[in-house]
Amino acid sequence: MKSSPSDRLDPLALQILSYLSTHPNAQDTVEGIAEWWGMEQRIRCMIREVKQPLAELVVQGLVLERTGRDGRVYYRVNPRKQRTLAQHLENAPSEPTEVPARRARRNDR
Repeated sequence: MKSSPSDRLDPLALQILSYLSTHPNAQDTVEGIAEWWGMEQRIRCMIREVKQPLAELVVQGLVLERTGRDGRVYYRVNPRKQRTLAQHLENAPSEPTEVPARRARRNDR
């Protein structure tokens, strides 16, 4: 049986349903769902989106990676590529460079 457009759930409803199906004992208030569950889903999505561009930066030598004692991979700017990095940032549209700059400051705390 084919579903009609009115039977389709919106993307947020699907995210909530996905979370509940993978955590069948979970329950929370609307505030808790919005704050924690939604954030977890967005983080998973963002991780998938970040992997490829990060890998490209590593291949280009602009970003260095190392495996920490905890087994996780850590990334940092390659200090030997400062000139190339500056050229890339100068030629980039202003909007994409603003978001990572804010995140970097938050992570430096």
